[in-house]
Amino acid sequence: MIYNEVTKTDFHNSEILRDAFSYQAIEELFEWYNQFEEIEFDPIAMRCEWSEYEEEELFNDYGYLLDEDEEQDIDNLLKLLQNKTTVIELKTTYLIQAF
Repeated sequence: MIYNEVTKTDFHNSEILRDAFSYQAIEELFEWYNQFEEIEFDPIAMRCEWSEYEEEELFNDYGYLLDEDEEQDIDNLLKLLQNKTTVIELKTTYLIQAF
């Protein structure tokens, strides 16, 4: 089997990733995947496995997970999501791994 080392440039050159994620999100995904010794570079699988959300979108898709008596704020929602999956906080958005 032939292995290629994937670089950050490979991530940024992937049209599939560029169409789905911000520049900063691609940088963070590269760092996240880079922690593993061997992994197949599969942008389609990465696109299916991760979603990037702004705060309002995060509440629209996952706000139902909060209890009605819980304060409806981003910290509570992120804490809840972090108990279920990987959450990467960016400057203005969040990467959520599918669960």
